[in-house]
Amino acid sequence: MSFLMLLVLLMVQLVPALLTGMLGEEIVLHAEVYDPRDVFRGDYVAIDFTAERASEEMFESVETERIRDLYGEKLFAQGAVRDGFWEIESVAFERPSEGTYIECTLDYYDERAGIVHLDFGVDRFYVEQNTGKAIEVAVRENRLDAQMKVWRGNLIMVDTIVSDPQK
Repeated sequence: MSFLMLLVLLMVQLVPALLTGMLGEEIVLHAEVYDPRDVFRGDYVAIDFTAERASEEMFESVETERIRDLYGEKLFAQGAVRDGFWEIESVAFERPSEGTYIECTLDYYDERAGIVHLDFGVDRFYVEQNTGKAIEVAVRENRLDAQMKVWRGNLIMVDTIVSDPQK
């Protein structure tokens, strides 16, 4: 591959993230963290968000027995801020024309519980060395949130928010 092709590929990957960082709307997602360290990669936090879970009723014009057929399909989780956190209101196949939405895919469907686990594409972030354990403690105490930016369905993490344990 030529240098020019590599440069174009790099730009295609970076431009959406840069635009999201500059133009994106700030939202806060409540984080659920697991696996805080890796010997080879240093301290990182692998994350899920409570907002990545949707009830099967949130799927627009999809019969519940067809939800399991949606693995790998591009979906759009549309939502709004409630009590300081962004929450899903509906999941659609078409890019919404207005409102805040996140492009995602179906990760897992728990048919018994009627819960659909979505993947927003933000799976982990690296933290300063020797801080992963403190973040792990904060999540176990339900005190970790993530400040995000979203623009045209693209989602990036801006920062983590660890609330005071005294509150």
